[in-house]
Amino acid sequence: MSTGVPAIDDHLPWGGLALPGLHEIVGMPADGAAVAFTAAMLGRLGRGRPVLWCSIRRPGLYGYGLADLGWDPADLLLARGRRPEDVLWQLEEGLRSGAVAAVVGDVVAPDLTASRRLQLAAEAARSPAIILLPSGAAPPQSVALTRWRVVSRPSHHGRPVWFLDLQRCRGGTPARWCVEWDDEAVALSLAAEMGNGPLASAAE
Repeated sequence: MSTGVPAIDDHLPWGGLALPGLHEIVGMPADGAAVAFTAAMLGRLGRGRPVLWCSIRRPGLYGYGLADLGWDPADLLLARGRRPEDVLWQLEEGLRSGAVAAVVGDVVAPDLTASRRLQLAAEAARSPAIILLPSGAAPPQSVALTRWRVVSRPSHHGRPVWFLDLQRCRGGTPARWCVEWDDEAVALSLAAEMGNGPLASAAE
């Protein structure tokens, strides 16, 4: 799944985000950047099957905001569980059903065993599984292909600007980028201030 940003796609071993696999994203409290980046990536999957979004809380999703990120809200299925274990079960069953294009686990932290199960289910379904990890907690041990930290940055053009910190990449190396979202073009690009600078260098 191409991010649409050549600098990012060329850095990732799969030429973009690996579709049959588990990816983890962590944000900051009261910052919607992680959810927005997730929605922007899922909007690139195309139409045909819905995305299953599972959570133990009411997710902070806004229909018009999803549309601005290239995602039709009609392609969204919401499921809620009482416990994190319920959410992990929903994710795995969603993948095994073959009826969804992707699954998202909102603010859950699967342990090593649960992450292995999700990775295997994603590979079998040839669909991505995305986990939005709780902010402020130590990341769990995981077999996820990538782990991202996504936070908002000040915008000088009225467009959302996100700092992407690729902290872990199986078969690749960490890197950092600053990107902005153009809701008219429905696309990501390197932020204007980074156009002449290689922020996508290996993270320290």
